[in-house]
Amino acid sequence: MFFKDSSNNRYYLGRQFTYNNIQYAASAATEAKLTALGLTKVTLAAKPDQRFYIFTGPDISGAYSSTARDLADLKANFIAETKKTERQLLSGSDYYIIQNTEDSSTYPIPSEVSTYRSDVRTAATARCSEITAITTVAALKTLIDGTGFTQFPDAPTTNYTAY
Repeated sequence: MFFKDSSNNRYYLGRQFTYNNIQYAASAATEAKLTALGLTKVTLAAKPDQRFYIFTGPDISGAYSSTARDLADLKANFIAETKKTERQLLSGSDYYIIQNTEDSSTYPIPSEVSTYRSDVRTAATARCSEITAITTVAALKTLIDGTGFTQFPDAPTTNYTAY
């Protein structure tokens, strides 16, 4: 939020300012004082999400100008992020796989771990497909920020003791 005068000069709360050749201390820059001087309060519009848009502003009306980022680049970045998350989620149970590879009879993989790992891979594949299917930056933002995006499963709650 800021205030403006008829010449479109900006005034901010808590900042010293000069108006009509009178200097005011920062402590005088209150909403009540700026309003009493006849300045117009400008409420800022929502700032565009910089993950999806390049923007400038706010202008004197409090609005931002924005340009959508390149959709192909965004999709590639979010797919890469999904794959990184997949690897991170799987890494916590990798030792079961490694030990089982060395000696499957001594080190069986608990079914909860197998199910979890499969569910993580399934979710990652679904997320990548959802991202790939998007045709606009606005739709991608809605997907990423929304509740309809496939979620990764929670890790098994059973505490397993390392072999």
